[in-house]
Amino acid sequence: MLEEKSLLNKILKSSLNKKERDLINGFIEYDNEAKKRIKKTLKRKFFEESNNVEDAFLVFNKLRQEEENKSMDESPFDFRKIAAASVIVLMICLLGYNSLIKSKNIPNTKMLNRDIVLTMPDGRKTVVDETASVNQKIQNLFVANENTGFDTQALSSIYVPKGKTYKMELSDGTIVHLNADTRLKFPISFENAAMRKVELIGEGFFEVVSNKEKAFVVQSEGLETKVFGTKFNISSYEGSDSNRITLVEGSVGVTSVEDNVRSMLKPNEMFTWEKKNQRYSISKVDVDESTSWLRGLVSFNNTSLAKMIPVIERKFDIKVKLIDENTKAKRFTGELSVNTIEELQAILDATKVFSCAYQANEKILLIK
Repeated sequence: MLEEKSLLNKILKSSLNKKERDLINGFIEYDNEAKKRIKKTLKRKFFEESNNVEDAFLVFNKLRQEEENKSMDESPFDFRKIAAASVIVLMICLLGYNSLIKSKNIPNTKMLNRDIVLTMPDGRKTVVDETASVNQKIQNLFVANENTGFDTQALSSIYVPKGKTYKMELSDGTIVHLNADTRLKFPISFENAAMRKVELIGEGFFEVVSNKEKAFVVQSEGLETKVFGTKFNISSYEGSDSNRITLVEGSVGVTSVEDNVRSMLKPNEMFTWEKKNQRYSISKVDVDESTSWLRGLVSFNNTSLAKMIPVIERKFDIKVKLIDENTKAKRFTGELSVNTIEELQAILDATKVFSCAYQANEKILLIK
């Protein structure tokens, strides 16, 4: 008898013959122990080799459909029975997996590299849907674990992966838009705190609720941005050459933690902190350009390819490789409304400045 795992692999490759299909069908319908083993194999196959549940289901369903179509043409055997049974087994796996991520801990973060993840102060984690409320998630976790005595000033964190953005509301009503590859740390409540303080790594746009008695402070890699009620954008990615704070409305004070230098910004001004030489500058800017990511746009203004690369990688969750290192110095200006890497590739190719090739399997964009 062929091993069950071998038969399952043949399902994935659409290479089962009639005898093997009958064997798998028998396993699922008449042998409970074999059914458990098949479930375990499917779970390992799809959830260890896929980035998320949705991808796993789509891949399996596509292969199942291909096999069903092929078998209907080649044989009177009704593959729909085995297909339906296999999908039922897979759905059992899906339900089991979803139960896991809704429980106290997430056992395998490798499966969640495309998910927005909320981490509580005690280490508990949960996946956050892009349309879900973080506050509701936190309340559910507290109620589920009867953790009413928890320190509300301890910091939770939310991480938004590459390829995604997320809008959330803090306990005071402040709205925060988080760009791709961004982490925000925040307390459960600001009620008993002297100030409303959060920590940002990445990029965020803040719409701060006015409270003249309790300042709102954002810590971002050596800088503190202090406001009472305003709208501003902070870009503070690890590995970047500089941190940038752009004021849309109101007023903000920016302080360097190291030397305690404080600067005040007016609307349409940008504070730029050069990390290498520890210097800052304030300049007039077009705030629409600085906040274009909020509208799903990719904006460049005489930007070198070297500085475009991390923006592209975060936006599309890909890797960019240069065939010719001299290409780094080439520059590009434009505001791009693109939702796919193929659209970006077409635009860059059309400039005649760059030549691109996308390797979809590896998620690598080659530029020369």
